[in-house]
Amino acid sequence: MLNTIWTFGLTVSLFLGFAGRLRAEVINVRDLTFCIRDTVHEKSLMDVIVNINSEDIFKCDSIVIIGNIDFEKSGIDSIMCDLSFLHTVFSDEAVFKSVTFLGNVNFSYSTFSGIANFHDATLSKYSVFNNAKFLGNADFGNTKFKGYTALSYVSFKGDANFIEAKFFQNAIFNNVTFFRNVSFVNALFIGEITFQSARFSARSDWINTEFCSGINLSNSIFKELIDFSNTIFSKSTPDTLISWIILDKIYFPILHIQWDKWRGNIAANRGIDSLKGKDSLENVIKNYILLETAFKNVGQFKDLDICYLERRKIERENMKSFEWFGDMLLWQVCGYGAQFIRTVIYCIITILFFTIIYFQHDAIHERGNEIYEHVHWWKRFRNAFYFSANTFTTIGYGDWYPTNERVKFIKWEIPMLSYRTMTMIEGCLGWLLLALFLVTLGRIWIR
Repeated sequence: MLNTIWTFGLTVSLFLGFAGRLRAEVINVRDLTFCIRDTVHEKSLMDVIVNINSEDIFKCDSIVIIGNIDFEKSGIDSIMCDLSFLHTVFSDEAVFKSVTFLGNVNFSYSTFSGIANFHDATLSKYSVFNNAKFLGNADFGNTKFKGYTALSYVSFKGDANFIEAKFFQNAIFNNVTFFRNVSFVNALFIGEITFQSARFSARSDWINTEFCSGINLSNSIFKELIDFSNTIFSKSTPDTLISWIILDKIYFPILHIQWDKWRGNIAANRGIDSLKGKDSLENVIKNYILLETAFKNVGQFKDLDICYLERRKIERENMKSFEWFGDMLLWQVCGYGAQFIRTVIYCIITILFFTIIYFQHDAIHERGNEIYEHVHWWKRFRNAFYFSANTFTTIGYGDWYPTNERVKFIKWEIPMLSYRTMTMIEGCLGWLLLALFLVTLGRIWIR
């Protein structure tokens, strides 16, 4: 009984598959009468495309198309079938402006000798341009890539325009080469986008570009300015964990970004191993150092300090207890050499702390005036502050000196700790804090 059911199911499946093949016809340009010596004229080609059913597959592989192919002037606003232009040569301009491709499109290994215009086009399914060559300018402005998009090993000899382009699925630009300017201004990437080992020989603009999933620029080379001004990182869906950035082994001379747009995404890469398996702590630290170099090159010192402090915080969170304590102390006292105001605050706190200690009776005496008990409290406080400041800065005029009495706190004496010992401790702290202050201030001024 089971064998009978299985045989019946297999028979039905084969019949349906065969019926589908009967409906879908593969139309090969090479088999048509107007294809002479692997060449066709654009008018004859478009006349055939207009009359193709949605289930058909149109193959124009290894063909040289003569003349300007312009779907906009021909009044063709949509192409229903799958298109294959594998190894095809477009000898002149190729204009697919405002055309809606309802089927899959394959331009792999094709050569666009003139301008390639896909402006405002819609590619509803898979669109593959792997190993294609654009010898003239390529215009993908406001193009909607609704399916998976592949442009690996593509060569753009002219300007490449992706302004306001929208990628709804993953887009792969691995090993792509841009010989001239490329612009992704106001583009939208809902899926993941990868530019691994890409080459940008001229300026690349990413102003106001929005990334909803993530961007991978690892091993890419940018020879001129990269402008990521006002870049937006958001979530494509509520279930999306984070928009991530990978910058491993990237090279660039000048990078324009705003740290407040990037910091949450780079910082989140600390946990990217558990989130997406894309990065490690070591690589995240390298990304931070890379961005610090970029900020330094363009003089964005405020962003440089914030990025630097964020990196040190990440490193501190992964330290052992003893290392953590020393690192935390350095952070509190001088902000890792980036915030001199912290050192100033700690200097004032230290002077005031020892002022309170010297405020006690018999803590300090004025030379030549040993009686110091019936002095008004305000005058005694000023004298204690004066002595504490002199001791902290190691000026030491000698007009006041500490006694050898035990340190008192309210009514309790602290054994083995005299006021003379306290002056030595304050003097050492003064040396350390003043040295940190000068180093931190000098670091900020010199740059």
